[in-house]
Amino acid sequence: MADHLEQVVRELKIDILRLFYQSKTGHLASALSCIELLTALYFGPRDEKDQVILSKGHGAAALYVVLAKMGKIQRKELQSFYGYNSRLLALASDKIPGIDIPTGALGQGICFATGMAKAYQLNEERAKIFCILGDGEMQEGSVWEAALFAAAQKLNNMAVFLDDNGVQASGLVREIMEMEPVREKWAAFGWQIEEIDGHDMAAIQAIVRSFRAGGGEKPLLVIAHTHKGHGISFMEDQADCHMRNPKGEEWQQVCRDFHISLEELSLP
Repeated sequence: MADHLEQVVRELKIDILRLFYQSKTGHLASALSCIELLTALYFGPRDEKDQVILSKGHGAAALYVVLAKMGKIQRKELQSFYGYNSRLLALASDKIPGIDIPTGALGQGICFATGMAKAYQLNEERAKIFCILGDGEMQEGSVWEAALFAAAQKLNNMAVFLDDNGVQASGLVREIMEMEPVREKWAAFGWQIEEIDGHDMAAIQAIVRSFRAGGGEKPLLVIAHTHKGHGISFMEDQADCHMRNPKGEEWQQVCRDFHISLEELSLP
């Protein structure tokens, strides 16, 4: 399964590149840091009632290509990304089939996720709630309110994947507001903690399988160490990569990084 999902990830990454080659703007680096997490959660074994909430809604391009591959939206609609009157906005919109919660106002997605997890708990649902949270997003106070509530309510049906790439909108997280020690803080709030390489499909799948097996009383935080702009040699982990997009001949280097031709960046 991991080998199959590796191929799916590659296909989705090329689709993400195509969106930004056409739009020339948006949060490319943010989409590339979380695509493995979304792939594992959507294409691995799952309950039909599972919910995945992309709290870092600016990574919406990754979610759009996933939903297109699932058939929730037509591939031809990807051509409208960031365009006039498009449904495919810069932030995750509930106008898109498969997205139940609009996100982008940082700190709100995890609050929605916590409320849904509580509802599932009350209804004795077996399905799980997954939330992808940005590391810079942790600077929002509402994140910590949600974390306190989830632990107090013993929401062991909820897993938060922290996209820990170290870069936020205006620079490095550690230089803007240091969030470390992340593991110790969430543990003190009452969460079970795991750490993985957020680009390792086998590691992500193993965590998800273990979480589904359950047995604990605590919600789960997975610190997924990722790289913003993953795979693009001149953008990866750079402090200014949040809204940066390749220009002109830089796309030739992107193609070399991903072993594709420039012609392959045209959306079919």
